[in-house]
Amino acid sequence: MTWARIGAVIFPLSSVTSIVVKPTADSRFYVEVSRYAGGYLVTHQTPTVATKAEADLRAERIAHGVYWEGS
Repeated sequence: MTWARIGAVIFPLSSVTSIVVKPTADSRFYVEVSRYAGGYLVTHQTPTVATKAEADLRAERIAHGVYWEGS
């Protein structure tokens, strides 16, 4: 099983329903990960980055199980 970590939350990628890059009001970007946990849909956000390219790379790394933020 492949896992990801965002902050203090560690979860299996099999629980993820979507991974989306979103902008902030101050022109930065973050990745929002939605997943099911205990029958509920929950979302997690990565820390913001300066460029969309950085956020796209972060989203790609999450999707492939090689993102481990917060360690």
